[in-house]
Amino acid sequence: MKPLLCAALAVLAAACNTVPDLAVIGRYGPVDIDGELGVSSGSTVSTTSTEILGMEEDDSVISPRIDGSWLALDFWGAWFDTHFEGQGRLEADMDLGGEVISAGEPTDTTFDLALGTSAVTFDLIPGETFDLGIGVGFGYVDWDAEIVSQTSGNTIASAETFGMPLGAVRAAVSYDGLELSVVVCGFAVNVDEDEAEIFDGDAMLSWQFLHAGPMQAGIVGGYRLTKVAAKYDSGGSTIDADLELSGPYAGLTIAF
Repeated sequence: MKPLLCAALAVLAAACNTVPDLAVIGRYGPVDIDGELGVSSGSTVSTTSTEILGMEEDDSVISPRIDGSWLALDFWGAWFDTHFEGQGRLEADMDLGGEVISAGEPTDTTFDLALGTSAVTFDLIPGETFDLGIGVGFGYVDWDAEIVSQTSGNTIASAETFGMPLGAVRAAVSYDGLELSVVVCGFAVNVDEDEAEIFDGDAMLSWQFLHAGPMQAGIVGGYRLTKVAAKYDSGGSTIDADLELSGPYAGLTIAF
């Protein structure tokens, strides 16, 4: 019994003396938007595509990320804040609490979306060259949409903030200062008449080629794909959004 206790205490002491590895990553790149938006006071919601609304890509998105590892755990957190706007028209009537914009009317649209995700995974396949883990996380979504008719001035506007738990998977391949990592997290929830879904996938290649003692620095490049869908009641009307945001990025990383 005493040898087992001593061994357990030795493992615990070693874990406490192990310093987590940490990398701070700054990324920059364009984000394109694609999907559908709809608002209706009836049971059926007809939608209009972001392309018809004239919403163009946000070409200047800063998306910081923090990566870390400790023993058999990997953790990360990421954030981006996007802004889209454009001039177009509606493919279907929109009715929010009696404020109506008819199909075919020319419109001005603005849409802001902030997304934060974080997760921690446990290595099922640990290794110096390849590791694979699964875990849990949390997602935070904050959006603000406004559609204004150019003819009548009527305005359809909605803002929503919600958070939800996420399932997460992480895989990474490393060799001689290069690392290719893929992180995927997502979840779907349905409560009463409200629905929400998040999917976030991020593939990143990093090259750490500058070394100064325990500190390393390098460059990163990658591609991110995010899907956000929600259907909820607002002012007696149903709002239905199904959006996909994607784009490449490049940046710098500093690891400790």
